Amino acid sequence: MIYINQIILNILLHIKMFFVKHLLYKPLLKKTKNPQISQNKLLKDIIKRNSNTIFGNNHNFKKINDYQGFVKELDVNNYEDLRVYIQNEENISKYLNSKQAVIYAQTSGTTGEPKYIPILENTIKQYQKLQNIFSYALYASIPGVFAGKILSIVSPAIEGHMENGMPFGSLSGLLYKNAPKFMRSKFVVPYEVFEIEDYDFKYKLITVFSLIQKD
Repeated sequence: MIYINQIILNILLHIKMFFVKHLLYKPLLKKTKNPQISQNKLLKDIIKRNSNTIFGNNHNFKKINDYQGFVKELDVNNYEDLRVYIQNEENISKYLNSKQAVIYAQTSGTTGEPKYIPILENTIKQYQKLQNIFSYALYASIPGVFAGKILSIVSPAIEGHMENGMPFGSLSGLLYKNAPKFMRSKFVVPYEVFEIEDYDFKYKLITVFSLIQKD
């Protein structure tokens, strides 16, 4: 029965990879023939989408029509230049981004205070596309790479909450948790294991789940 389930899962995976190839992978390859066109279009879309934000108004987004205009209006920023915008965005809509973040990714803060990176709905969609393209590249270049179970190790989707109640956590964990049901069936480790706070116990469980898999 388990063997039959694996066959069915692999058939579904082959079907998914077929669509990824034609809807995502090939269009990306086409764009790489002249990446400047795609980059300029993306920049214009970002500028247009965020022209009515506080950040956009402060940097004259409505006057920017091309890359040269973008460089003229904006200096290279580090996180500390943006921290005040990100902090205000938690309570005021359209401060840094035209859309509110649905979650924040947290860095380790090894060079100062922890840094919170806004993750928008569109960010998640683009990251899912990126993962699908990367998965297809592996699938096409390494025969049978996804034939068996898949071992991934991620951080929890939600690791805590900010003062205003907004969650922060791991984007990779969020995608792992919300992966399609048939893909979750191929994962070696159940998502709930990654939410265990005891690191020693967590990694012992990951080891056990890995060792009991024969494929």
